[in-house]
Amino acid sequence: QKILELARVQPLQPQAVAKAIETNSIMSSAMLGELASKGMLKISHLRIGSSPLYYLPEHSFKLQDYANTLNDKEKRAYELLKQKLVLRDSALDPLNRVCLRNIKDFAQALEVNHNSIKEIFWKWYLLPEEQASDLIKKELNIVEKKEQVKEAPKQQVQEQLTEVKYLTKEQITPAWID
Repeated sequence: QKILELARVQPLQPQAVAKAIETNSIMSSAMLGELASKGMLKISHLRIGSSPLYYLPEHSFKLQDYANTLNDKEKRAYELLKQKLVLRDSALDPLNRVCLRNIKDFAQALEVNHNSIKEIFWKWYLLPEEQASDLIKKELNIVEKKEQVKEAPKQQVQEQLTEVKYLTKEQITPAWID
C-alpha cells in the first residue's frame, strides 16, 4: 500500500522505494515487479541509470517529466511527435524512424491498411484513439461524405480505413537494427 501511495505522487525507482520503506533495493525491485505483474503498476522503457520507472497506469502523463533523460536525437523525435501528434513513418528520415522505435513510452506504432496498402503511423501516447484516427485520415486524404443515412458514413470509413492495430517491437524493428 505504501508503494502505491508513493506512486500516486510520482513514478518510482527501486532505490527511492527502498529508502521510503526502509529495505534494500533488491527487495524493493521485487516488490515493484510483483505490483507490475498484477497490473497495479506499469514499467517504463525509460531508464534512469540502470533502473526503469514504475508508475500507475493512469499516471502515464507523468513520464513526460523524464523526457530529459532521452539522448539528443531521441529528444528531437519526441518533440516532433509531441508537436505533430501523428507521424507517417514513410515520410520520416531514417534517424527519426529509429528514434521513434526507441522511445516506446511516448510513441505508439499503428499499422493502417488503406487501399490494400499497409503503412505505419506513430501516435503520441496521450492522444485519444479517435483523434489519432482523424489525423491519420487527414494525412491519407480520406474525406468522409456526410449522407442522410446515419450508418452509411460508418461503412464508408470502414471501407476506406479497414484496419488500425498496435504493433509489437518485433513487427516494427527491421532486422538490420538488431
